[in-house]
Amino acid sequence: YTDTQIHRYHSGWGETWKVQRKNPLSLRERQVLRMLAQGDEYSQISHNLNISINTVKFHVKNIKHKIQARNTNHAIHIANRNEII
Repeated sequence: YTDTQIHRYHSGWGETWKVQRKNPLSLRERQVLRMLAQGDEYSQISHNLNISINTVKFHVKNIKHKIQARNTNHAIHIANRNEII
């Protein structure tokens, strides 16, 4: 993940995130995150993408790590704000 640099800085209006690389996530990670943003559950994502639930969980873990998100909702927020998904 060395080429993905995400910086957090504080402004007078709260935290703002700046992603230096346009798409730090893989295509599959973006698909999973898009589906989560639409309200799909892990089981739905697993079925629709023909992958196991454990693989969905693995992608979510990687997503959160790559964009330094505290949780899934935070990851969706960061991704929307930075036009990743």
